[in-house]
Amino acid sequence: MPNKSRFGPGAAHYRIGRKADAADLQLIDGAFTAHMREQGYAAAAIVQYRYYLVRTADWLAVHQRKLTSITRHEVPRLGRAIVPRPTFRSFCGALYRWLKFRQRYAVKPGEPWSFWLRDFAAFLTDHRGFAPLTAEGYAAYARRYLSWQFGDGAARWSDVRPQDIWRYAELCAEGHASGYAKTRLGALRRFLGFVQLRGACPAQLVQAVPKIPNYRQHYSPGGLTDTQWKKLLRSFDRRTAQGCCEHAAALCMIAMGLRNCEVVHLRLPDLDWAAGFVRVPVMKTGVARIVPLPATVRAVLRHYIQRFRGESRSDRIFLRHAKLTGTPVSTHCVRMAMRRGYRRCGFPGAYGGTHVLRRTFATRLRAHGADMREIGDLLGHQDLMTTSLYTDVAVSDLRALVQPWPLTS
Repeated sequence: MPNKSRFGPGAAHYRIGRKADAADLQLIDGAFTAHMREQGYAAAAIVQYRYYLVRTADWLAVHQRKLTSITRHEVPRLGRAIVPRPTFRSFCGALYRWLKFRQRYAVKPGEPWSFWLRDFAAFLTDHRGFAPLTAEGYAAYARRYLSWQFGDGAARWSDVRPQDIWRYAELCAEGHASGYAKTRLGALRRFLGFVQLRGACPAQLVQAVPKIPNYRQHYSPGGLTDTQWKKLLRSFDRRTAQGCCEHAAALCMIAMGLRNCEVVHLRLPDLDWAAGFVRVPVMKTGVARIVPLPATVRAVLRHYIQRFRGESRSDRIFLRHAKLTGTPVSTHCVRMAMRRGYRRCGFPGAYGGTHVLRRTFATRLRAHGADMREIGDLLGHQDLMTTSLYTDVAVSDLRALVQPWPLTS
């Protein structure tokens, strides 16, 4: 007789587990399921993880093995052999969670060159005045290069040649927009400049990093039109907890100009309902600011908090409602939620991040007569040149700057 799952509703639809070892199935449906629930995973996520694990147990049983015997380095190979390519990442995630539950998820060995990243981030914050969040971003790009150049070995700068830099530049540019390649190579140029300052590499390596022109073509769209941002807000299903959360997060960026990281770190005490303002968390610039809380945003946030947010140990406003229920959302969660919204609305492929929503806020203020200083204060900018990049100026606004052509007598 085939093994029957004791997982619960919906499991009977999976016609799997007939060949799997009985002890593996008992562990999956017992201790592993309890572990997933304790970690806050939603029921749908547990069902999906169980499906992948039992399917893997079936495949291993044919090869005279048990699910409890797999190791971390085998997971990608198992994924390629068992599931189709579109579900590869979800499959690997399920097996990695199984290995962590089994305490067999070996920690990746530390990179011998990691001290370069630590010193580079400290140099940017202490000597160049970068915000910690910006320094972390530069260090993340530097990590990609170091991993590509040296792998798990020590950083031997004497072995690096300009040809290596060119090959890495080709890799950065391949299949990506010019703006992305420009940002990534700019971070590499700054990092190699730091390495040269330490006396570890010659100036030729810094000069070997190519400069990629970017005329903002198909890369950084302006703000959304009134029709577009209203369509985006309507695309979220506010009848569900996750849809209501994503709708409220989008509205905070469109109506208040908050950054993605600021939305993620908003706390319940930051909302002053009586005075009608929000204390924005200190994130990128290191400068605190207070912004007005519009009535529309206040109503949406109150609705989400009272009906869908639920109880949590965290005082963050926006929480997860699918996997890891009750834990705070991440910037990646918000970015992907907005990206799904853009695709539902049929927006161009250039709309992929959240900064387009801040640009929408700035452009709307500019269209209603606000000056650049006021817009910069609300956005948290310290330089008006930065604010100018966020606003789309209409042709009618430029006509006031045109002077009549001087006529000669």
